[in-house]
Formats: sequence, structure tokens, C-alpha cells
Amino acid sequence: KIYGPKGAAALVLKKRRPRIYCSPQLTGGGQEFGMRSSTPNLPAIIGFIKAFELQLSQSEERIKYFHLLENAFLEEVKKHSEPIFYGLDTEKVPGILTLSFPNVNGMKLLENTPLVCASVGSACKTLQATASHVLTSMGIEIEQALASFRISFGLPNTVEEAKRAAVLLSHSAQLISENSANLT
Repeated sequence: KIYGPKGAAALVLKKRRPRIYCSPQLTGGGQEFGMRSSTPNLPAIIGFIKAFELQLSQSEERIKYFHLLENAFLEEVKKHSEPIFYGLDTEKVPGILTLSFPNVNGMKLLENTPLVCASVGSACKTLQATASHVLTSMGIEIEQALASFRISFGLPNTVEEAKRAAVLLSHSAQLISENSANLT
């Protein structure tokens, strides 16, 4: 999440007792003390190092920008609907919001809002309709957790895009809620 090239990352293992052991993901060549095989992708590694340096040097500005995008979204969505937010009053990663709309299924909401990229459930459980274990551990009922979705903002996003996403999601939630009420 630091805007480096795909295929490069860092694994930092602290020296500690008991020692942490990792199993190699690619075996056969024995490079790096048997931890990996194959020729390293030097351009990707150099790109990752540069992305890491930029992340360190620009972290304060990036955090402020993520807060700006998040606040623009929050203000706009509250103008058009009454969403339920999770974790706003806790220490959280700036630019990532988890919310739901009353009586609106999160997956159905995102299916009906194709111009907005967001996620339902756990990031690790793609295509599985499971409630976020983080939300349920926070005491959120399973039905509410299943209705929730997560929206993340990044450096390429603009304030206008954040506001537009809020309007689109609010509008879709309202339509879904009205259609559900008409069916009962």
C-alpha cells in the first residue's frame, strides 16, 4: 500500500527469542540462505525501495490528504443519508472507512453502484459472503457486519471523487431501501 511496483515487497524479521522461522515460498535454488529461489527482480526491488523512501518522507502529507478525502466523503454522505460508521472513534488507518446503510445489504449496494470501488467482508475473503471478524469482535451484530462495506481512498483520488462516491452510494442505498419497502 505504498505505491511500489507489483512483485516486490519487504519482509522484516526482528531478531528475538524464540526465533521466528519462515518457510521458503519458491524452492530449488537455495539463494538467500535457502529462503528463496530464482533471480531477483532488480527493477522492482529498486522501485520498491524508492516507494518506501517516498512513503517515509511524505508520510505526514499523505496522512493529511487521506484525512481530507475521508472527511469530504463523510460530510457528503451525511448530507444524503444516515449511514452507520464503524470505528470512527478509534485509532484507525486514515482514508479507510467501514460503514453500512440501515436495512441495505452491502453486497447488493456495491452491485448497484458500479462506479464505486469498495469491498464487503474481509479483504482476505474475496468472493465469500462472510462477516468481518474485526466488526464482530467489536460487538457488531452479524447482520450489521454483513451489511457493511469498506471504502478506501488513495493518493490518486480527488476530493471530488470522494464526494461523488458518497452521493452514488447514498442514492443506491436509498433505492434499495425503497424497493425493499415496496416488496413488503
